[in-house]
Amino acid sequence: MAQQTMRKIPVLLMVSGGSDSTALLELAVRYVRGTGTVMFKLDEAQQAKDCLVRMLARSLVPAQRCDLHVLHVNHQLRGMDADDDEEFVISQCRNLGVPCEVRRVDIAALDAKEMLHRVYPADTAQEARITDEELFAAEIFDVGLAGYVMNSSVSDYTLESLADEYLGGALPEVKSDEERVCVLAAAARALEEPLSRALEDDGSMRTYAEIDLPLVPVLTAMERTGAAIDVAHLDEIGERTQGDVDALRARIIELAGEEFNVDSPKQLGHILFEVLGLPPKKKTQRGYSTDAKVLKELAEVHELPALVLRYRELAKIKSTYIDALPRMRSTDGRVH
Repeated sequence: MAQQTMRKIPVLLMVSGGSDSTALLELAVRYVRGTGTVMFKLDEAQQAKDCLVRMLARSLVPAQRCDLHVLHVNHQLRGMDADDDEEFVISQCRNLGVPCEVRRVDIAALDAKEMLHRVYPADTAQEARITDEELFAAEIFDVGLAGYVMNSSVSDYTLESLADEYLGGALPEVKSDEERVCVLAAAARALEEPLSRALEDDGSMRTYAEIDLPLVPVLTAMERTGAAIDVAHLDEIGERTQGDVDALRARIIELAGEEFNVDSPKQLGHILFEVLGLPPKKKTQRGYSTDAKVLKELAEVHELPALVLRYRELAKIKSTYIDALPRMRSTDGRVH
């Protein structure tokens, strides 16, 4: 008989109040199949049990062996002793024909904040599946953050690059998205031990554990709270700023003596160095440079470059902040 394979399905059990058992199944935010993490909000102890049994019945092949990891976030199921909880899960899995081994393990993720936002959305119009207390009690090893503490000069932290550095080799090639999910989940777990050891050896564990990691739930909560935007006041500021931009453009064209596109570096260079005869400071492959440094130097000998600098400044502020912020609001009307 062929040996049965072991499927490892980490299940994060988060205790919270205020939802019925139907909603529990809807809170699976990562892969019921494969080795991803499945997050559930657990309301009443019996609902938690029922939910777990249904999840197993729906997602597991009865003939396949399962190593079910039950992850606790500094909480036990309300009204249940941890040992009783584990014994219940084991007995129910046996009834389903799914042999399993229940363990408590920590959670490892490339981006702990992103993971938490799946049950604590960055939008107050969406229901939070965990409480603030549970958010700050969560124990998650942040693989990407640990990599940053070890080497802050890297521009991007991926499981592939971290595995190459701390696991001594590349991740295996995969042929499907499901296989990729499994590999990345395994890599996150495998990286915890060597990264923890590297932090200790480097003398950086205290920085990671006492300074950087505690900021993860703080930032998660801040991003959920967001910032209120006074749209009406921004509209007023936008109208005034647009008036200033239009006036500056008109004055620039007046000084140039001909119509041109003020936003075009090429056309501006033509006006400055060929029409007005100002001394060129440097040239690029595309022609005369009209960057801020050049314009500041030219502003000492002519009014137009100074006006262009102010024009660019106001146009940038308007497009980047005044006009953009109202469009960045989430469904709760706040910017997150």
